[in-house]
Amino acid sequence: MHPLSPSLDHVGFFARRVDDVAFALSLIAGSSDLDPHGRPLPAFHVDADQGVPPLAKPRLRIVRFEKWSRAEPEQQKVFEAAAAKLREAGAVVEEREWEDLDSNWSAVNTILSSEASLIFGDLVERYPDRTSDYLKSAVKAGKGHTAFAYLGAKAIQERLRSAFTGQMSGFDAVLTVPAFGEAPEGLDYTGDAEYCAPWTLIGAPRRIAAGGIWQKRPSAGHPDRRPLPAGLSPASGGEMDRGRVAVRSGDSRDRVGQIDPAVIAYPSICVSPQIEMA
Repeated sequence: MHPLSPSLDHVGFFARRVDDVAFALSLIAGSSDLDPHGRPLPAFHVDADQGVPPLAKPRLRIVRFEKWSRAEPEQQKVFEAAAAKLREAGAVVEEREWEDLDSNWSAVNTILSSEASLIFGDLVERYPDRTSDYLKSAVKAGKGHTAFAYLGAKAIQERLRSAFTGQMSGFDAVLTVPAFGEAPEGLDYTGDAEYCAPWTLIGAPRRIAAGGIWQKRPSAGHPDRRPLPAGLSPASGGEMDRGRVAVRSGDSRDRVGQIDPAVIAYPSICVSPQIEMA
């Protein structure tokens, strides 16, 4: 992986089932002395047939952030439906914001653009016709930040990371959305990632399970419908320290068109388990 912002970059898996992600990570997880931002992950075993047992009664904290009002109505509906089903399945779901994290969105952009400018500044200068507008914009913004601004943003990052364990006391995971709405059509633009920026800032282990409610728009193969994903953003200070967190309601093999809030997360790994396509 080529770095963009080493203080924020993370890698992960895409899979049809949450158990597949767990199994894959158990086989290939490792650490490197060359990665100053990595966190060691204790070895663990996942049975290929049995998978990861879900928590019997997960304790979930809903964090919406002030920007919740910008989420598309369908995204909000999917999220509320997922939270309701988790409650019905026995989960303890409590709304509790994190104001300090919610008030420091700019720190992410300061860190990202500063580091991207250092890494890609020369490349953009030598090949302006072969670099994207996004990269050019990031490099330009980064060059405009002072060292004091960058160090201040890094200090905020470390303070919030240190506060994370305390914020998660009494909870197994955070429940939130990964984006303001569904992914856009085509490959030119992958969507607005702003909503997940605070969790990227603190390196919270997370992320996305599809909610699976259809929005009535045409698409290839399904002319009368299209899936709108809702996200579960898991993060933990207890179970996470022992290697894994599993939060699941129902069967992870549920089909699209049903709600299947299913997530598995690992320290420093951003994972995206998806439910199977019908």
